[in-house]
Amino acid sequence: MIAEFTATIETETLGLNCIPEANQERHQIIQSLDWHRYTAKEIGAYLNKLGYRTPRGMDYYPQLVGATLSKLRRRKARTKKTTVSVSEVTFWLRC
Repeated sequence: MIAEFTATIETETLGLNCIPEANQERHQIIQSLDWHRYTAKEIGAYLNKLGYRTPRGMDYYPQLVGATLSKLRRRKARTKKTTVSVSEVTFWLRC
Protein backbone atom coordinates (compact mmCIF):
# COMPACT_ATOMS: atom_id res chain seq x y z
CA MET A 1 0.00 0.00 0.00
CA ILE A 2 1.33 3.46 -0.95
CA ALA A 3 -0.06 6.63 0.59
CA GLU A 4 0.59 10.07 -0.88
CA PHE A 5 -0.75 13.37 0.34
CA THR A 6 -0.44 17.09 -0.30
CA ALA A 7 -1.11 19.73 2.34
CA THR A 8 -0.94 23.51 2.04
CA ILE A 9 -0.54 25.28 5.37
CA GLU A 10 -0.43 29.05 5.91
CA THR A 11 0.57 30.69 9.17
CA GLU A 12 0.95 34.21 10.51
CA THR A 13 3.42 33.30 13.22
CA LEU A 14 6.90 34.75 13.17
CA GLY A 15 9.54 32.65 11.52
CA LEU A 16 12.32 34.58 13.21
CA ASN A 17 11.57 35.50 16.80
CA CYS A 18 14.67 37.47 17.66
CA ILE A 19 15.78 40.87 16.47
CA PRO A 20 19.56 41.23 16.09
CA GLU A 21 21.13 43.04 19.03
CA ALA A 22 22.41 45.81 16.77
CA ASN A 23 18.83 46.67 15.79
CA GLN A 24 17.21 46.32 19.21
CA GLU A 25 18.65 49.53 20.64
CA ARG A 26 17.61 51.60 17.61
CA HIS A 27 14.13 50.07 17.67
CA GLN A 28 13.74 50.86 21.37
CA ILE A 29 14.74 54.48 20.80
CA ILE A 30 12.36 54.83 17.85
CA GLN A 31 9.46 53.28 19.78
CA SER A 32 10.15 55.34 22.89
CA LEU A 33 10.26 58.62 20.98
CA ASP A 34 7.10 57.66 19.08
CA TRP A 35 5.37 56.90 22.38
CA HIS A 36 6.39 60.39 23.56
CA ARG A 37 4.70 61.82 20.42
CA TYR A 38 7.83 62.83 18.51
CA THR A 39 7.28 63.15 14.78
CA ALA A 40 9.07 60.90 12.29
CA LYS A 41 11.18 63.90 11.24
CA GLU A 42 12.21 64.57 14.85
CA ILE A 43 13.01 60.90 15.48
CA GLY A 44 15.16 60.73 12.34
CA ALA A 45 17.02 63.90 13.31
CA TYR A 46 17.60 62.55 16.83
CA LEU A 47 19.00 59.24 15.56
CA ASN A 48 21.26 61.02 13.08
CA LYS A 49 22.49 63.40 15.81
CA LEU A 50 23.42 60.41 18.00
CA GLY A 51 25.32 58.85 15.11
CA TYR A 52 22.94 55.99 14.38
CA ARG A 53 22.86 54.85 10.78
CA THR A 54 20.43 52.65 8.91
CA PRO A 55 21.44 49.03 8.30
CA ARG A 56 22.73 50.25 4.92
CA GLY A 57 24.82 53.00 6.52
CA MET A 58 22.58 55.92 5.49
CA ASP A 59 21.06 58.77 7.50
CA TYR A 60 17.54 58.36 8.82
CA TYR A 61 14.72 60.25 7.11
CA PRO A 62 11.02 60.55 8.04
CA GLN A 63 9.69 57.95 5.58
CA LEU A 64 12.15 55.35 6.85
CA VAL A 65 11.23 56.05 10.46
CA GLY A 66 7.55 55.67 9.56
CA ALA A 67 8.19 52.39 7.74
CA THR A 68 10.22 51.08 10.68
CA LEU A 69 7.43 51.95 13.13
CA SER A 70 4.87 50.28 10.89
CA LYS A 71 6.93 47.09 10.69
CA LEU A 72 7.49 47.05 14.45
CA ARG A 73 3.74 47.44 15.09
CA ARG A 74 2.90 44.63 12.67
CA ARG A 75 5.55 42.41 14.24
CA LYS A 76 4.14 43.08 17.71
CA ALA A 77 0.62 42.22 16.52
CA ARG A 78 1.86 38.95 14.99
CA THR A 79 3.51 37.89 18.25
CA LYS A 80 0.08 38.04 19.89
CA LYS A 81 -1.69 36.14 17.12
CA THR A 82 -1.11 32.64 15.85
CA THR A 83 -3.22 31.53 12.90
CA VAL A 84 -2.77 28.32 10.99
CA SER A 85 -5.06 27.42 8.12
CA VAL A 86 -5.06 24.34 5.96
CA SER A 87 -6.35 25.13 2.50
CA GLU A 88 -5.84 21.88 0.62
CA VAL A 89 -5.42 18.29 1.66
CA THR A 90 -5.43 15.44 -0.85
CA PHE A 91 -4.97 11.78 0.03
CA TRP A 92 -4.25 9.01 -2.45
CA LEU A 93 -4.28 5.44 -1.23
CA ARG A 94 -3.08 2.68 -3.52
CA CYS A 95 -3.48 -0.95 -2.60
